[in-house]
Amino acid sequence: NFQDVGTIAQLQESFLFWRIATGGPGLPDEAAPWISSMPIWQDFLSEEEIWQVILFLYDYTGRRPRSWEE
Repeated sequence: NFQDVGTIAQLQESFLFWRIATGGPGLPDEAAPWISSMPIWQDFLSEEEIWQVILFLYDYTGRRPRSWEE
């Protein structure tokens, strides 16, 4: 749940981009526990639009991207 402050605080930007772009349906069984109901957005949003969604999520939750030091 990307609206959950705790979730956003634990995830790196690259994971958020991957999850939004590729979604969860259709991942191979080996992908468990990464399977989710997230729809695939890469066919509908440009890379720039996906990054805009990610920036909105950080703003909405009041969090910032996770750094390597954290």
